[in-house]
Amino acid sequence: MKITLFRSSLVLGALALLCSLLFVAPTTAAAYENCDTNTLCFYDQDSGTGALEKATARNLLILPQSHNKGNLTARSLHNNTTSWVCLYADAYYGGTLEAVAPKTEANLPDLAGELQGRVSSYKLTPSKGHCFTGFERCEQGKLCIFAEERARGGMYATTDSHNGYARVWHDRVHSVVNNTLSFACFYPAAGHRGGWRDADGTSYGAYKVMPGDSTTLPAPFAKTFRSHKLTERADCS
Repeated sequence: MKITLFRSSLVLGALALLCSLLFVAPTTAAAYENCDTNTLCFYDQDSGTGALEKATARNLLILPQSHNKGNLTARSLHNNTTSWVCLYADAYYGGTLEAVAPKTEANLPDLAGELQGRVSSYKLTPSKGHCFTGFERCEQGKLCIFAEERARGGMYATTDSHNGYARVWHDRVHSVVNNTLSFACFYPAAGHRGGWRDADGTSYGAYKVMPGDSTTLPAPFAKTFRSHKLTERADCS
């Protein structure tokens, strides 16, 4: 009888353990399962739980998205697409960034320390390297200036010459895309005036960006522009 009771207790224990496993397994399996193929999914709780927000990857590029007055409230995501997802702490692809590979899940607070789970903009790209640039934002026919290197951060696009920048752009331009058919000539003073001198004493006049060209500005030009003109003259005269 003792052996029978012992065996019975073993059976009951095994059944209890099996029931507990059957209870836990569906909860674990359900995480991220409601994210459709070719969809970027955000969740307001860790590990793919909680409320779900979907961003279908109809195009490789998702223009800057803002949520909750500029910040995404998500705690986790499933990148169930074939593209990389680029997450940025600031709007317009600015500030600290983190890239999440295709077919990958992540808890946002566990990503780079400086990101700290705060996402103000994001986009899908064909490679991780595309996360570090925003040149594609400048439309054809426009001249675009950016507040950060490699066309990241705040952007201003125009088709006109500017005799003087609004104060918000004084000494802020860090990169340029010239998608016009004209030469873009930049100056350190209003009225298309002034020039630069480098550490070796070499003097420069206007800083010129060729039609169809893009650049991150080197020293001594970075963050010094205050006016520009678009001209057909290659010498900026």
